[in-house]
Formats: sequence, C-alpha cells, structure tokens
Amino acid sequence: MNYLARLAVCITALLITQPGHARPVESPTVQVLVLPDDVFRTRYAQNDLLPEHLAYLSLMQQTSLDGSGAAATAMLQQATQHLNLAPAEASQFVVHLMQRYQNLSLSNREATRSLICETDQRNDHNTTYARLDALDDIKDAAAARQYAQAIAEMEPTQALALNRWLAQIKSQTSHYKLDHAKIFNHTQQSVDLVVDTACQFLANNR
Repeated sequence: MNYLARLAVCITALLITQPGHARPVESPTVQVLVLPDDVFRTRYAQNDLLPEHLAYLSLMQQTSLDGSGAAATAMLQQATQHLNLAPAEASQFVVHLMQRYQNLSLSNREATRSLICETDQRNDHNTTYARLDALDDIKDAAAARQYAQAIAEMEPTQALALNRWLAQIKSQTSHYKLDHAKIFNHTQQSVDLVVDTACQFLANNR
C-alpha cells in the first residue's frame, strides 16, 4: 500500500473516532469531498437547514481542537461579543464548551468500542456498514443532548443569544453522514483495514 493510500485509511479511521462531521467550511485542514450524492445519507452545506445542535457541535470543536489554547482565547472574545457576557461569564461558557466536547468525545469513543470494535461480527461487511451508519446516528443524538443541556442551563436571554449566534454559524458550517456501504464501494477502501486502524487507535488512546 502506497503512502497516499495509507494516509486515506488513517484519515477515514480517525473520522470514525470523532464526535461528528460538523466542520467550519473555511478550515484549511478540511478538503472538500467530491463524491456522488448517493453516498451521503444527510448533508448540509452552509445553509439554514443545519440543525442547531450541529452548529453547537461545530462551536465545541472550534474551541477544543487546538492544543495551543489560541482557539479558546478566540472563542472567549466571540462569546463576550455574541452573548453579551462579562469576562468571567464568557470564560465559564468557554470552559463548559470544552468540558462538553471532552464528555462527548469520551462517550462517542465508548460507543465506537462497543458497537464497532468489541463485536464478533467484524467479518460481515454488511453488518459493519450498518453499524457504522448507526454509530453516526448515535453521535448525532449525543450532540443533540449536549446542546439541549447547554440551553437548559442558560438564562432565557442568553439562550436566545446563543441561538442567534448559532444561526450565523450555520452559514459557515458543513456536516454530513455517509452511507458506509456506498462510500466504501465508491472509494474501494478496505473497511476491515479502516475499522482495525480505528479500533487500534482507540485501544492506544484510552
């Protein structure tokens, strides 16, 4: 297997372990997928149809995926502006975003281990495809719960301000869920190798 093929396997495997596919469209690390429409079960691209919880997921990811802390600092400034919060309240909002994303990541990794890795049906590709589809739905539901909890814990005026902010984020965010049987058939990747790589990553990063 050449370098690019190995890289593609690693990227696909790592995506399986992530909480979801909500990404800022301007992110330089995200390549636009040029794929036929039928490989997507759902797809949102920069429009108001994106559910609020997926915009909130993008917000959590933007805050948490930068180990240097620069993203958290930028989010602190945005929270102060969009939610009209005092510095201490804005700081607490950012801390909650990071904590929620950590909780989401941990719960989704456990779901991946349980549904994908710790099973005796890994050799049945159709079952694996169905379980990968189900895993995406589990991730979606988990993100919705995090958003619902965040809204429930906010003052009504702050909740309204957050939803106005999320409405702006929708136009900057893409999200998709794949039909895994079709995507693996289209890309000719080995689902066994991808799943093995994802499960090995999870085993090494408990």
